[in-house]
Amino acid sequence: MPPPGNFPVPPNGGQQNIPTPPVSMPTPPPPAPNPIPVPPPIPTPPPMPTPSPIRPMGPGVIPPSVPGSVPPPPPPEIGIRTMDSDMKSMQSSGGTGVTPQTFKPEDMFAMPSNSVPNISPKPSASSPIGVPTVKVIGPQKSNRRVIILVCIVIVLILIWAAVQFLVVPALHSSPATPVAPAAVTTNVPVATSTAPAVPTSTPVSFVHQSFFKTAAPVSAAISLASPLTLAGLQGGVASSTMSPKSSGTLEELIFTSGSVALPSTASGTVAAMSSSTPETAQDVLGALLPSASQDFLNSTFAQDVTGFAYYNANGVWPGYIFKLNTGVDLASATSTLNPIIEANPNAFFQASPGALSGSFSDGSLPDGMSVRYGAFSKKGAALEYGWFKGYLVVSTSYQGIISADQRL
Repeated sequence: MPPPGNFPVPPNGGQQNIPTPPVSMPTPPPPAPNPIPVPPPIPTPPPMPTPSPIRPMGPGVIPPSVPGSVPPPPPPEIGIRTMDSDMKSMQSSGGTGVTPQTFKPEDMFAMPSNSVPNISPKPSASSPIGVPTVKVIGPQKSNRRVIILVCIVIVLILIWAAVQFLVVPALHSSPATPVAPAAVTTNVPVATSTAPAVPTSTPVSFVHQSFFKTAAPVSAAISLASPLTLAGLQGGVASSTMSPKSSGTLEELIFTSGSVALPSTASGTVAAMSSSTPETAQDVLGALLPSASQDFLNSTFAQDVTGFAYYNANGVWPGYIFKLNTGVDLASATSTLNPIIEANPNAFFQASPGALSGSFSDGSLPDGMSVRYGAFSKKGAALEYGWFKGYLVVSTSYQGIISADQRL
């Protein structure tokens, strides 16, 4: 086939109906197949960085700065006081005051290694890889040790209190010793009493004889209740001296527990007593001076005692005479009994003598016998006592002790 566009040219001078050949279009080449796209290579991910320790967040902790963000304000300063900081502040200020110690919140995490939380990543089957787990190591052992010590101290205190208040009193307490009731010698039946037992009188083994070598012009028997008490003795003396006597009279007083035959004024002796018991010197002194021991009274004085009363315009003034045992150490006896007498002077008076004027002093009688005396505010009242002629003589008036001394 001729190439397209080359048609034959007709001869000159005429036209011919030459058939027009069909025009054929070139066939386009088949389209090339689409290429298969090749994906770009997958970049290898960089290795995961090792996670840094997680720092706990809290008030005042500054979070890490983010590029392009506004920086946070500075952390506030907080004042705190501890015993250690107060002691250091007192030392530095000379004791004038205590200044709180300031710190920043982030300083709380600058702790020693032994108290900082140990944060380390610990993968587990239930947690994703790379998520750290927090393990806090705190002072648990120290707190447990303190609690144990406190419990031990409390137990020791309870044991000590139980010993002091329960065991010790039980050891020192002793059962009361029952006192046997005093035997009653009488022909009249006596009902049994449940009243507490009282001290019994000193057994009597003598017959009363007056100590006066020159008998007193008058005498009176005073029956006293047994056992003898100070109130019973003072009441008996007061009742027997109620009858008035002329001024300057010395009356002998005979202390008994029943009726008694009065002594003869000529000889001064007393007949055998009928249905009566004389009071002993130990009973009378024990009632007057209860702080004196019975052992001392028994070893120092004989059992017999002579009483007297001196009358004058100022009243009635009783007195007592006690005989010393043979071989008694006079210095020891005076050093023992003198302080007791001077501490209880009112016991010897029939009525209150008033206040003591000053203190006791040394004195002497007209015949030179030494005495101790103390004057009282009531007119005529003076306690005079002396150790002479083998006796202890106690009188509530100066004239009374002179009159008794003249008859010994």
